[in-house]
Amino acid sequence: MACTHAVTLNTDRELSEARLRQIYSTFCLNLDRKILGRRSVTKMNAALRLRGFAFPENLMTNAHLHCALDLTALATKVGCEDQLAFAILSTWHQATRGAGTVFVRPINNPTAWAKYISKFADRRDPKYFLTEDFHRA
Repeated sequence: MACTHAVTLNTDRELSEARLRQIYSTFCLNLDRKILGRRSVTKMNAALRLRGFAFPENLMTNAHLHCALDLTALATKVGCEDQLAFAILSTWHQATRGAGTVFVRPINNPTAWAKYISKFADRRDPKYFLTEDFHRA
């Protein structure tokens, strides 16, 4: 998967891994619905939806996700980086009930971003979320 954007989704609160996973699932589904304009996005081909992966971090203090996302399909629907970033922010605030911040940037150095987002991952059993896991939601 060729990821195009580095995204950090911050909750500004302590959360369990299960709760953060639920919030991220809601975020993925609602972002697809918002940008693709279809309530039946679950029936769409995964390549046309939000794609990527996220590593949870700092669950006990400031739970957040560092994501590598392929926003190609969604960006073509929106047409502008600023509108895409706003859609991501507003959808994240909807999923977190108004909490948190969002940072969205194009990935310039995929290797550096991959190392950064996985810095606290347990190499034997890393915890990460795949957007495709939520496509049935």
